[in-house]
Amino acid sequence: MNPPGQIWVIDGRRLLLGGGNNVGLNGNQKVFATLICSATAPFDQFSTATANAVALAANGDFRIVDTLTPTPPSACASPVLLIRNAGGAWFAAGILKLN
Repeated sequence: MNPPGQIWVIDGRRLLLGGGNNVGLNGNQKVFATLICSATAPFDQFSTATANAVALAANGDFRIVDTLTPTPPSACASPVLLIRNAGGAWFAAGILKLN
């Protein structure tokens, strides 16, 4: 039996446009998160609900408090966390830093 999904809390800072006429602005984006646990396609995706996408603050900060669905495996071989807009396009990624 799989363990129940757990609430994820993701704090992001200063996710702002880096170019164009709106450089330094948040682009009025709403975001959700997707975890990918494989290094090669096809990728299994574990996402927070797009219906619960959170708006970026004026300074680009955000906080996602949600559950990934489906529940990710207990071992995630090559984790990549994508921050995606409400339309599904990803535009920021977090990769595990190894010392």
